[in-house]
Amino acid sequence: MSKNSESYLGNIFSATRNSIISSTLGIGIYGFSGSTKKQTRSMMKLLSKFLYIYALLNLVNTNLMLRDSMSLVKDKKTDKVNDLKHWKRYEYLNWLLCIFILALVLLSFSKYLRKII
Repeated sequence: MSKNSESYLGNIFSATRNSIISSTLGIGIYGFSGSTKKQTRSMMKLLSKFLYIYALLNLVNTNLMLRDSMSLVKDKKTDKVNDLKHWKRYEYLNWLLCIFILALVLLSFSKYLRKII
């Protein structure tokens, strides 16, 4: 972890933003696929599913990195411990976003899940 915890938190925000952009792009591609030919439609839906999964995995990785860095800051007993309350809130918001993206993944695979169940 870098010595500047604010820049590290900026990197966490950037990774979260990338997950939001990836999931939004997946939603856009999925919505646009309805106005294309059938063969192209299935390819676009598959691409949107990959984007959902990428966004989910990226966000889970970001949350785990944030949690590890919070434990490092806590162990050092620095004056940054007060910032941990704020960092914890960002972790909770990221987990909430993970749940939302997981719902998108499950909805996109619902056709296949119905066949299994």
